[in-house]
Amino acid sequence: MQYSQECGSQVCPTAVLDRVWRWNYRRGPLQDKLGESIFVPKIMFMKGPQFVRTALVWPDACPILMPKTDTLLIFRKELAESLDEEDEPEIIEVEWSKFEPLITRFPYDEVRGCYKLDYDDAPSALSKLVRSLKPSPFVRESMVPNDGVLNAELIAKVRKSK
Repeated sequence: MQYSQECGSQVCPTAVLDRVWRWNYRRGPLQDKLGESIFVPKIMFMKGPQFVRTALVWPDACPILMPKTDTLLIFRKELAESLDEEDEPEIIEVEWSKFEPLITRFPYDEVRGCYKLDYDDAPSALSKLVRSLKPSPFVRESMVPNDGVLNAELIAKVRKSK
């Protein structure tokens, strides 16, 4: 598929858009049902070279229902080396593939489409990996509002009909 420059990288395949919107629509009631013992993140979008990339926030390797996304935005405070209580958390942007071998060891919920990382204390391998990551300069401008993402197939169809 070919996309014009006026759309930039704010397009996404239908299947991905559908998965993201379904997850986000259901996450509030799911979080209410599960309580505070496990985090249910919102899936967000970030600019990518051709399509937007999916991302979610994961604070300090906390227990989480984790759908697969392209990127993890790790907010590190408790697992940071040298942050004081009043300091802002470090934000680390990391590709899913970096954590995939550890995440996929956890049970996968076929119905919800996510991994269930449920524990009292983060496994040492996860904590160690989170601690080892270098803070990255997070650019808020790389985020794309969910309602600003266009359907890639519809854009291609419209362009083809011109």
